[in-house]
Amino acid sequence: ATFRAMMVPRWLLLGVCAGVAVAAAATQLQFDSERRFKIVQFTDLHYLGKVEDDLTQTVQDIVLETEKPNFVALTGDIVCGAEFGSAEKETDAWQRMAKPMQKVGAPWGVTFGNHDDAGPMTRDQLLQVDQSLDGSMSQAGPEDLLGVTNYWLPVYDANNTLKVALYFLAVSDSGCENLTYGDGCVSSAQVAWYTQISQTLREQNSNEPVFSLMFFHIPPPQVVALWNDEICYGSKDEDCCCPKVDTGLYDAIVRNGDVRGVFYGHDHKDDYCGAFASAPDVQLCYGRKTGFGYYNPNLLMHHGGRIIELYYDAAGYVSFTSWVRNDLGLKEELKEHLPVGSDQATC
Repeated sequence: ATFRAMMVPRWLLLGVCAGVAVAAAATQLQFDSERRFKIVQFTDLHYLGKVEDDLTQTVQDIVLETEKPNFVALTGDIVCGAEFGSAEKETDAWQRMAKPMQKVGAPWGVTFGNHDDAGPMTRDQLLQVDQSLDGSMSQAGPEDLLGVTNYWLPVYDANNTLKVALYFLAVSDSGCENLTYGDGCVSSAQVAWYTQISQTLREQNSNEPVFSLMFFHIPPPQVVALWNDEICYGSKDEDCCCPKVDTGLYDAIVRNGDVRGVFYGHDHKDDYCGAFASAPDVQLCYGRKTGFGYYNPNLLMHHGGRIIELYYDAAGYVSFTSWVRNDLGLKEELKEHLPVGSDQATC
């Protein structure tokens, strides 16, 4: 999947971002001299304020020191809020979570999952803690959207022209739209917000879509059919816990033609990645569970992180590759899964 990058100066980009926070110039994300930009996705860190956090931090250290990324995307359930008896302890855990990124000088952005605000601190309070830390690029999005962390970050080349947009979307803790049960979701209002930004960037780019990636916590409902009906790479060792309502996010992504990789977590024993034959350029990918808090992957699945490396060629066209780096420091080759169906039919 390739795209021509949007050749727009930074001042013009900022001028079209009404209602949307973008990164400050002091922490501008930028491709390196080899036209590469590497992202590490950590998901389900589940810091507990207990001994398991030592193991989690070791995983972060190994992945970061091996990959040396330009940016880290944290896709929810960063802490287990319910495990903390005070805001002070939860704050301490959050600050500890950030130290591996600070150690290697990698900036990061967060989006919340269903466990982060299950304790003494709200999402707004957690975001304030995160934003107070050196290296954080996390943003609070429009106040009328659920979940707080709805924002996007631009990635530039050496000439300060936009190459890639990174979208971060929040999810509800549980229930979706009018449903009060089941797993949380990205709401239809958030889908409309993303579409508005996508279309604005397209208009600024001679009506061509801007290559984009998207990050959130709970997988979209399409992940069930993806495993059942398409070739995937990776494992599905538990049922997908996804929303029972389809709010149109995937359809909007396909229609807008800009997002080429969607990354999420939530299901600790799943790590597969694939695309529908009807939209082969849109990769849907689980991250690899990073943290040792709460339940863990099966014994043969090591903790780790998903790596996403973006590249643009001499003509300016952008593409990406992705792999998993585990807690042994090894690059994993995920096994191919053929579409033979499964016991799970729906979310």
